[in-house]
Amino acid sequence: MPIDMARRCASYSDDLRQLDKVLSKVVERLGERRNRLREAAQSGNEQQRRTHDASLQADLMIFSTYAEEVTERKLLTLRMFPKTTRAVVASLVSIRQCNCAILTEIEQRKTLH
Repeated sequence: MPIDMARRCASYSDDLRQLDKVLSKVVERLGERRNRLREAAQSGNEQQRRTHDASLQADLMIFSTYAEEVTERKLLTLRMFPKTTRAVVASLVSIRQCNCAILTEIEQRKTLH
């Protein structure tokens, strides 16, 4: 993750509306990054796989760090982070589809061997 983006993502802890916007974008990227990671792994492109894995890990770290802070502050996530909540629901759909594709491919490979 570029340093400028990392600084932007790490500087919103007191502005909850801005934080909601940033976290919703992070969550949206998670599903996309997971799909790109799967595609890179399927194609055997190790460089792209490492790049997408690193980006996915960075977004997960950002999200989990803020999620821990939200929990510690006992903030009402559904009311105070509506964009993030909507993004989580949408991302779960994408992740489930990706998981199904991965499981299908694993089963197909088992059948071939």
